[in-house]
Amino acid sequence: MLMVNDRLKVMLMVLVSIAKRLLKDFQSCERCEKVSSNKEALKRHLKKNQVDRSTKKCHQCKFCDYSSDFTTRFRYHMFTHTGEKAVICENCKKAFKEKCNLRRHERIYTGEKMYTCDKCTD
Repeated sequence: MLMVNDRLKVMLMVLVSIAKRLLKDFQSCERCEKVSSNKEALKRHLKKNQVDRSTKKCHQCKFCDYSSDFTTRFRYHMFTHTGEKAVICENCKKAFKEKCNLRRHERIYTGEKMYTCDKCTD
């Protein structure tokens, strides 16, 4: 008869074996920890957002010393130099650099409130 510790060791070995089989098809990005079972999707992610660790960062600002491996972060950084505002409110035509700021602004039209006070009736 197996002792409790021996049974736990056997169960752990079985679980590890199952986990290895389930995870063998999954690959993850070493820099941002994105996980994908689709090799092509992971390749596109790497090509779009990152460069090899051994090389310098792929996006270098020509106005300052900022650099980034991430296309989106670099694009938002460039807005600080160009003054470009990428998204526009359809109601009042006010422009914003980032979509999240536009969404926050649009709440004035919808009346949506992010937070409510449990002590007030409003």
